[in-house]
Amino acid sequence: MVIPEDLMSAATVIGACGVAFALRFMRAMSQGGIEIGFNSDVSQIITAQTVKGAARLMLETRNHPESEIDKVTTPLSLIHISEPTRLLSISYAVFCLKKKIYTVRRKVFVAL
Repeated sequence: MVIPEDLMSAATVIGACGVAFALRFMRAMSQGGIEIGFNSDVSQIITAQTVKGAARLMLETRNHPESEIDKVTTPLSLIHISEPTRLLSISYAVFCLKKKIYTVRRKVFVAL
């Protein structure tokens, strides 16, 4: 891929700042994994593999991210509830997931 010279500054912003943003997202996602019960190492591996898979999907399909999001979520899933995805929204999504897990466990316990 050749980037036109007049877009080099923009490419630098996406390439450099984008990495930092992705790492902040990964930190928040990993923290969410810890909050729902994984240890730090496992949470980081799951997070890294998830982001690696998403990046690979984008590179291989060249589809718009929204079309891929629609394939892996339902209209009521957490990703749609927490849009636009910001770090606080990720924390909120983790909170919702924890609440959902607690509710499911309670129902299973009551059923027993």
